[in-house]
Amino acid sequence: MALASRSARIFVAWALAAAAAAPTVLRAQPLYHLTAGLSAGATDNSQAVSAQAGPVADGFVMARAGASLLLTTQKSVNTIAYTFGGTTYLGGSQPRSLSNGLSWTAAVTPTGATNLTVGANITHARLSTIDAFSGGRAGEVMMLGTRPAGALYFLSAGALESFSWTPSPSWHLTQGLTFYAFRPLDPRSATPQSLGFDNTLGLARVWARDELGLSLRLGQTYSREVRVDDVVLARSHRSDIADALATWRHEYTQNWSTELAGGAFAVHVPDLALTIVEPSGHATVTYNSPGHGAALHGAHTATPNIFIGDTVLRDQVELSGFTCLDRFEQLRLRLLVGYEHDRAVQARGSTSGAADVLHLRTGLSYATNGPLTFSLDYTFLDQRGGDFMPGMPVPFQTFRRNMVMASVEARFPYQEPPH
Repeated sequence: MALASRSARIFVAWALAAAAAAPTVLRAQPLYHLTAGLSAGATDNSQAVSAQAGPVADGFVMARAGASLLLTTQKSVNTIAYTFGGTTYLGGSQPRSLSNGLSWTAAVTPTGATNLTVGANITHARLSTIDAFSGGRAGEVMMLGTRPAGALYFLSAGALESFSWTPSPSWHLTQGLTFYAFRPLDPRSATPQSLGFDNTLGLARVWARDELGLSLRLGQTYSREVRVDDVVLARSHRSDIADALATWRHEYTQNWSTELAGGAFAVHVPDLALTIVEPSGHATVTYNSPGHGAALHGAHTATPNIFIGDTVLRDQVELSGFTCLDRFEQLRLRLLVGYEHDRAVQARGSTSGAADVLHLRTGLSYATNGPLTFSLDYTFLDQRGGDFMPGMPVPFQTFRRNMVMASVEARFPYQEPPH
């Protein structure tokens, strides 16, 4: 964990730089926003369990509330936000669930050519309700990819730092550091505690319609041993990631653009004396115009998955988009559909270490001329994994879920959207 220790020192140094702006921030005029929402819905698998465990259909009601505080000065913006959700299942298929989310972000502009952002967040929720908790707000979509089945309560935390330097309009340097941690709250759960970090560095040359860039990434994922009743269900596990990509971005018109990237990644698993080297890359086509937007994205990469406590080799394709159905852009239709094929590096060469995930979310939202927004959403998630494999931190599990939800949200104080 020496690399993680050095990265932690870098993060602390940048955090102290952001904290230096605190006296000025405290003199700023605070702005606040309050939100309140109510959702009602139904699902055919309330606990998100496998077919063998017996999924139960149920209706649910979710109440949400949130508050955010914005402190702005000449060179910094601080944002503190808190969200609370409570879910009650009408048929009693599972107990009442509570969800909490707290985040802080500080964006500092030390000079005209540099920008620094630091932040932290913590989430307390139940896996079986996180789809509704994260997606209940109109227009908000969150997909988790492969994850454990069941109604597990968990605590997750993260911290981030990003820095950018633009010495001229033609050159751009970026650096980012992210920490994350996951802790299941059931002492008898086979899901491991996990933590990790990602450190990135990028350099780009910019022209009128083109951008060429090079990015480097170093990361590490670690999961603790899982022991229940003195029986070891999973060993401790560590994997190191290194990734290098060359990127080309081109704008064809004001509305159309593409991004292509190619390179290679290496994943090293010390306890297995295993090193995996594969090509990596992604391709994205983007369309944007007033009231409309769409993106098609495909990638092959190595990425940490905190929910299973391992690094996965991921093949992914995703289509997302929205369109406004009226000239006032109040009625909006949204769509996100994607497919992922994940292979856990600890189970290299075993079919039980692979999973396929198909996810779909579509919704219709209407923003009134006042503080209210109404939405109707449908979510489909189909995860197909292999059988249990001894030594895996968490085996990929198979489950399917449909969920429909109607929501209303109010925002105070209400502000007219910019035109």
